[in-house]
Amino acid sequence: MIIQPTTSKSFTRDTLGVWLRCLLVLLFFATAHAQRATVAGTQIQNQAILSYVADDGKSYSALSNVATTIIRPIFAINLIPDAGNTSSTTTNFTLLIAPSNQRLGNPGSSVTLVYTLENLGNTPDTIRLNVIQDLSDDYNLENIQIFRDANGNAVFDPNEPTITTPVGLNPNQKINVFVTGNIPSTANNNAIARLELEARSSDTSVWDNNNLGSVTVVRDAVPSLAKSASEPDLNGLIEYNLKGSNIGQRAARSVARAVNIDGVPTDGILLTDHLPTGTALDSSQAALANTGTAFGFQIIYRYGTTWSATANPRAEAIGLLLRDSNVADGLTEEVLVTGSSFSLKFTVRVLEGVEGGSRLRNIAQLEYGNSSNAIRTVLSNETISSCRSRHGSQSD
Repeated sequence: MIIQPTTSKSFTRDTLGVWLRCLLVLLFFATAHAQRATVAGTQIQNQAILSYVADDGKSYSALSNVATTIIRPIFAINLIPDAGNTSSTTTNFTLLIAPSNQRLGNPGSSVTLVYTLENLGNTPDTIRLNVIQDLSDDYNLENIQIFRDANGNAVFDPNEPTITTPVGLNPNQKINVFVTGNIPSTANNNAIARLELEARSSDTSVWDNNNLGSVTVVRDAVPSLAKSASEPDLNGLIEYNLKGSNIGQRAARSVARAVNIDGVPTDGILLTDHLPTGTALDSSQAALANTGTAFGFQIIYRYGTTWSATANPRAEAIGLLLRDSNVADGLTEEVLVTGSSFSLKFTVRVLEGVEGGSRLRNIAQLEYGNSSNAIRTVLSNETISSCRSRHGSQSD
């Protein structure tokens, strides 16, 4: 008998069998794909239906059995910022390239390194954190502790909870953690301490130990820079907050001709934040800034290679210039004195075409002059925002 599907094309039993096998392969592929993104323990059920018209002209259908797949637990963790340790089992500081988590500090002061810990698996996990110091470097930090960022602002606030036991994280949950320590008062200028923060899953075969940091001793300005980001809301808006201060012994100085604003060379300390690919400034919410410096500030916007004081919805970067007393004289002077602070808040919109699940990573930098007028750069911690779905457009 010839079996005729509801289309005009005929299939023999052999070709129908091939078609059914292809269908099962597609169902298997869909199940495997779903398994990579579905919470452990979820049941995925598939059932095939075949509809056809027989020789007697009547329509018939047949159902397959129900195939049930239970998603197995997958453990995966991520700790950033990453650096160059290629050892798979133990720390090997001889393999160290420049650590991405680099900090400055004065002798006798405390220092803080910020990390972000994520559970990228599909099941809850308890993750053990451990700090390992390089015993062959110039000095070791004292009283090292690990804290959890309770409010997610990437700033080490008073009364942050100490992490002394494994951290429980749900799938796709991420937190900031702080590694703090004290620089010995006897540490020499330019001495470097190296360390690693290691994360190990409850599945002992899963870990992340590619997270090297360093602390260099200076008797100078020590500007800090912390960054936080919201997750995209239902309108695809992400709010970024940047906060910094000078926790060093000396003032941070302006940089001569730090930036050309509308074609005019301008002196100052420059904070720059390049917007993540796939986002644009949200023109409905003005950027806000505040500083404790004596000479004020200016919010600026860069499109292409041109910086301007005029807000531009197509800007590729936003900046905050901490001004000195005469921004046009090409001379440097003290701007960010010990204990003074600054902040910048702005909002971006996720553009149409950005896929749901995309991870928007962002980092900011501060360029200043030290007491010898050498230009130095401080990087913020990295933020990651995960898109819900496609949002927005560039024409706000």
